Amino acid sequence: MPQQTHQQGQQIESKIDIVCENQRILQIDETYQRIEDKVNVLEEKVDNAIGQWCARINAQEKNETTALNKELETDADAVKTEIKALKKELAKRQTREVTTGSIQVKTPLFDGTTNFNAFKLQFGVVVTKNM
Repeated sequence: MPQQTHQQGQQIESKIDIVCENQRILQIDETYQRIEDKVNVLEEKVDNAIGQWCARINAQEKNETTALNKELETDADAVKTEIKALKKELAKRQTREVTTGSIQVKTPLFDGTTNFNAFKLQFGVVVTKNM
């Protein structure tokens, strides 16, 4: 009988070891599940944060694009206005006669000491030049 009791004791110890091992496995599994749940929660938070940042970035890009488009339109309108003014000025200049600045030459005075024919010739040249 003592041998049988000894075998039963060993079997009980073996079963206790198995139960303890199973409890450790269950604890590890529970810990793993808690960690996995926390990871899932963190993944959701990260996904939400990424979604919010993407929405902010898209909104900011849209605002900046709109502002740049308005600025470009304003600049384009200013350039168009300037081009129209330049075309108008060019048209005016093309239709206007070219005038050259003329210098008026004084007619010589006849003082009686110079030859009258020479005076007459000089006077005619000056009058023609001043026309």
